[in-house]
This record gives sequence, structure tokens and C-alpha cells, in this order.
Amino acid sequence: MIDYISVLFNFKHPRIPAGHLISVAPDGQVDWDTAKAMNVSGSHESSIRIRSMGELDHDGDATQLFVTGNPAKFLQGHNIFGSDELIPMLSEVMRRICFSLDMPQMTNASIVSGTVSRIDFTKSIQFENKLEVQAYIGQIALQAKSRSGRPIAQGWTVAFQARSRRWSLVVYSKGDELNAHKIPESLPVELLQNEADRLARVELRLKTLELKKLEKRVVSDFSQEILHSLYEDYI
Repeated sequence: MIDYISVLFNFKHPRIPAGHLISVAPDGQVDWDTAKAMNVSGSHESSIRIRSMGELDHDGDATQLFVTGNPAKFLQGHNIFGSDELIPMLSEVMRRICFSLDMPQMTNASIVSGTVSRIDFTKSIQFENKLEVQAYIGQIALQAKSRSGRPIAQGWTVAFQARSRRWSLVVYSKGDELNAHKIPESLPVELLQNEADRLARVELRLKTLELKKLEKRVVSDFSQEILHSLYEDYI
């Protein structure tokens, strides 16, 4: 499933009313003026972060929109399971954002041509209970390594290339993560927690420099087949 996305869309829209960051020179002239980001509420207390970018056009509208966050959580309130179809997922995310802010709907052409600067893709391994999940992660911490060396272990999380600006791989206990980030009470908490307790999450995080090397920069580059293939390559 797609667990996180950062993407810049070419999209004419009224500048998001989130305030501004302004740099003023000693002579009082404005060096630069950039819009701040804001959170847009989604399902069950979740949110996603957006920011107006690009040059203002002759109408005073922004020409680009940056969106970053967890699309699964935004759409359904949790990310215990989700979708591996990026275009339909982003289409629904943008439909809700535009409706919430009373903006014109984004076209499909703008969505598929959006520039991706980060994408996290994850799969889960299901065990009988949390103890088995923790035992698996403990063995990963002791025995596994990447080309860059040993992973960093913290609690029930093991991170390979944690400080890399290109890519990283993180293995963690989904149940323990949910203990730290509670499920909204409007959802079936006990059912979802029991499901999460059985899952070891193995997550690939691809960042801008790596995406450039892979020549995968736009939304249309990330079909289901390509995402699964990339994931297996890094595993």
C-alpha cells in the first residue's frame, strides 16, 4: 500500500489562506514572500498538509499546489490497510481537498503529471500475535544488513539507511506504533488494534534524489506493477 506521498501539482487556485513567511531587506524591500502550509481535515480526525506554491498569475492566483502526507489515513482514518493504486487515491484526495476549500476540482491531467518528491510503499507480514511480530523484528535487528551496514534499532523499529537522503527501509511493529498514535474513537478501535497487533510492517521510502536516479518523477510513473517491482528490488 502507499503509505506516504509528497507531490507538486500544476494547479491554478486561490492562494491558500494559511499566512505568509516574508523576508525583508534592511532597506525595507521584500526579498521573498512565500505562503505557509496548512492542514486539511480528512476522515476521522486525520489530515493532510497542503501549500500554495509557484508564481502568482495575473489574477493573483497560485499556479502550483504542494500536497504531503498519508493518503490512506486522510481517506479512511487509519493506515492498517490501504491502496496501491496511486492515481485513483490521489484523485480522491484532491477531490476532497478541493471540495473542503471550495476550490475548482483538479483535472486528471494535472494529477497524473504531478511531480513526486517522496513516496513510501509498504507491505505487511501477518503473524499469530504481537509476540511473534516482536520476535521477528528482533531477529531482523540482529541478523540483517544492507550495503551501507547494520540497521538502527529503536524499540520495535529497525531502520536501514535511516539517515540517507536517497532511500531507507523501515521494519516495525504496527501494533506498537498504534499504541503511540491512537486510532480515532469513531473507528472500530478494538478490531483494528487486534489486526494491527499481528502485523510487521516493511516499508520502503524513496526520496527525491533516488527518484531522480530511477527516472521516476511523475505520478503516472508509479503504476501498481512498477511500485511492486521497485519494492522487491530494494528488499
